[in-house]
Amino acid sequence: MREWEFTTQGAYCRVCGDCNDQEKFWEEDYISNGQYLVHCGCCGFAYLYPFPTSKTLDYFYYSDYRKVYSFGSAKKHDERFLRDCLVDEIGLIRANMIFGEYQLPNNILEIGPGFGGFLAAIGSYGHEVSLYALEADPKCFPRLGKIAELVESIDSIYADSIEMACAFHVLEHVLDPSDLLQQLFKVMKNDGLVAFEVPNFLSNWGNWNSHVHGAHQSYFTIDSLKFLLTKNGFFPETIIEYKEGELLSGAILIVARKSDGRVDLGNWTYCTAQQTRSDRVRLKSKKPRFAERLKSKTRRLMLKLIGPEHIGGYQRRKFYKYHSRLIK
Repeated sequence: MREWEFTTQGAYCRVCGDCNDQEKFWEEDYISNGQYLVHCGCCGFAYLYPFPTSKTLDYFYYSDYRKVYSFGSAKKHDERFLRDCLVDEIGLIRANMIFGEYQLPNNILEIGPGFGGFLAAIGSYGHEVSLYALEADPKCFPRLGKIAELVESIDSIYADSIEMACAFHVLEHVLDPSDLLQQLFKVMKNDGLVAFEVPNFLSNWGNWNSHVHGAHQSYFTIDSLKFLLTKNGFFPETIIEYKEGELLSGAILIVARKSDGRVDLGNWTYCTAQQTRSDRVRLKSKKPRFAERLKSKTRRLMLKLIGPEHIGGYQRRKFYKYHSRLIK
């Protein structure tokens, strides 16, 4: 894997802006890219530091991502692939969960939709909804292009035109989540909705999505995600924390509504000093042990010897066998 390049910028929280109470924990050892975990004592947000250059991240996702995170690595992204990943089933669960509470809008933008399970579920409702997809992976385009209209960037969308924007397990990959929210604020209609699903940083660390690794640059608690949304003009309305044993366990889903832009953060209590101390005590107790570090090294070696496509196929079959029973 190509060596990562970093900016010379000092550590600071890209959610609340604080640069003082930023405590360093341990090094990222899943891909050993030279970053380490930093926790913000002000809002509870955590992130990897030092910050990679945009060129490094672009190259990583274009070339190296599926070499080290093999679940989505395959020679063919056919019906068997989609079935084993439960693409449409998970998409339908998310759609039913959101639109069981909210009325269908006239248009929806999904950021990072992958193969379009969520948008396909909305299309199956039979209502006239304009669907837009912002996706960087060209492997998804053939199927996704049949479901939604592909857009190149948020900047290419007319201001005040989008009624709902969604991103499922995307925000944790974003280096500067505040910047993304500011871009969305410009294109969203007043009273428009945003829905974000992210790994819960305080979930059980034995879960599938809870370990610290280089693909996840941002780590959220419910409080820090609420803070991020509110600071950027979106007021949280619905918060769902998936529990142990559920299909999407270890994640948070928040639906928020665009405000008029007047935000009084002084009326909010996001993360008390006691909560922050509790979070840090837990983080210190979760420092990777020797056995876990050895497991990471063994994983990287197996990927080189066997190949990500073979390991990915095994992971997907195992995923389907277990999680399809939860859906039934």
